[in-house]
Amino acid sequence: MATKTDIKTTSNHLRRSSRLAAVLNKRKEEEEEEEEKKIKNVLAASTKSNKKRKTTNIVASDSPKKEQDKEPREKLEKDQEQDQEQEQEKEQEKEQEKEQEKEKEQEKEQEQEEKSELENEKKQKKETNNVKATSTVLEIGEKVPDNIELQTESGTLLNVYKDILSKHKYVLIFAYPKASTPGCTVQAQGFKKLLDDGALPLDEKDAKIIGLSADLPKAQLKFKEKYKLPYNLLCDPNRVLISLLGASKNGGKGTIRSHWVFVDGVLKFKNIQISPEKSNKVGESQLSELLK
Repeated sequence: MATKTDIKTTSNHLRRSSRLAAVLNKRKEEEEEEEEKKIKNVLAASTKSNKKRKTTNIVASDSPKKEQDKEPREKLEKDQEQDQEQEQEKEQEKEQEKEQEKEKEQEKEQEQEEKSELENEKKQKKETNNVKATSTVLEIGEKVPDNIELQTESGTLLNVYKDILSKHKYVLIFAYPKASTPGCTVQAQGFKKLLDDGALPLDEKDAKIIGLSADLPKAQLKFKEKYKLPYNLLCDPNRVLISLLGASKNGGKGTIRSHWVFVDGVLKFKNIQISPEKSNKVGESQLSELLK
């Protein structure tokens, strides 16, 4: 019969065996879990590698396609650039043609204007005077004939006697060789100063100052505007009045600097061949004497 000691010993052995079996089972489970993890990691790595290879294959397969698409796109862009350049060149050519046409039109207009001016000059020389120049010279106490008509700088045709000399109480006419030349400018500005200063009551006494030369209206107008002359300039291209007043020279081809003063249409003073400064000084003195 088993003793108590034997029973106790057997019981202890069983407990130890049970604990050992539990430890072994736990280790086995851990090893199995570890093995499963390794398998999962291997599978995951394999899947990732496959995906990468697949992506690489896709990119590799797409690359030739992209290159193929790129070539026609570049060609299209190049063609478009060439078309734009050609259009720009055409536009530039059109603009150049327009400019050339415009220049031609301007040249034609200028030629027509010059031709018209020449015709007008010829016409003015023929129509400016109703009488021809004469060798007769007007003397003190005489009147200018009432058939002499001259244009002003603006082109207005005036009868010298009816519209100027008989219309105003006092009239000073000064003659100069050529508009806008130095001496003529001094003379013209001197008489302008006489008016601007207001030293003489010219307007109050109905006194007028008039310029006279063989220049045409265009030159006279330019002269008047340039120096702001406050009086009319008569145009006598055929020197009809200039000759009558005794200021013509070189066979009627030149003008002697002079001035004359008329009272009630009658010649009162005449000063032939006089310097610009003396003409201004003497003219002022003569008007002062008359306006007292």
